[in-house]
Amino acid sequence: MNEFSYKSTTIATILRVIGIAFVLIPIVNCLVLAIPYDWGSRSWQLNLIPQLVDQGPIPLLGIALFLSGSWMARVNASALLERRLIFDLRFWLLVLAAILGVFFLVLVPLHLSNVQYERSEALQQIQTEMQQAQAQLDAQLQMQLQQQRGRITTLLENPAQVEAAIAQGQMDPENAALLEQFKQDPKKIDEFLKQEAERVRNQAQQEIEKRRGEAESRAKIRVSQASLRTSVNGIVLALTYAIVGAWGLRALINHQI
Repeated sequence: MNEFSYKSTTIATILRVIGIAFVLIPIVNCLVLAIPYDWGSRSWQLNLIPQLVDQGPIPLLGIALFLSGSWMARVNASALLERRLIFDLRFWLLVLAAILGVFFLVLVPLHLSNVQYERSEALQQIQTEMQQAQAQLDAQLQMQLQQQRGRITTLLENPAQVEAAIAQGQMDPENAALLEQFKQDPKKIDEFLKQEAERVRNQAQQEIEKRRGEAESRAKIRVSQASLRTSVNGIVLALTYAIVGAWGLRALINHQI
């Protein structure tokens, strides 16, 4: 064996070893990332599938390296005995590529379905939080109205206190005029409190609607970005693996590689 042939054989062996490592390491990583296994959980799938897609290119590189190393070894070993496909590691790696092509193709619609479910859940959660905020607002308004009614009643029962407050500049003429109207017609107290409640409720409702719109917008953007990234990468991986597996198996069977 000349020096060139020896070096080529060494490089071919290194490529094949690295290729096998690149195939095995992502598989082990995916098995570990999936712990604890909960196949029926959408949240588990949503967390796992993007990680599987992120690991997807590494076995592809490993298969390419192994095939390259095998090709170099065969070029430098003209007397190499032909093996049955079942004993040829290239065959099994190409079968794995075809399987991974189908696997990633299945992951894409599954992920899209889970993302849609997550989007619905996020929007429902936002709606629930807004309803809770509305209920808290109503309770606070009711308490404030009772307190305000109590203050008005106290002031009406103590005209001397009102006069002293006006004299000291602690009460503006507008409020003093309102108190005089309430004194003359107590029914106007309810009308005034109702108007105040509507004003405060409308302001708070606008703030709640603004917060809900912002929260829904953030949720939609976050879900869309995650969906687009994982889905596009998954489709590319599925097509690449399928092409490599189908073309490679055909070439291997026809002894073209």
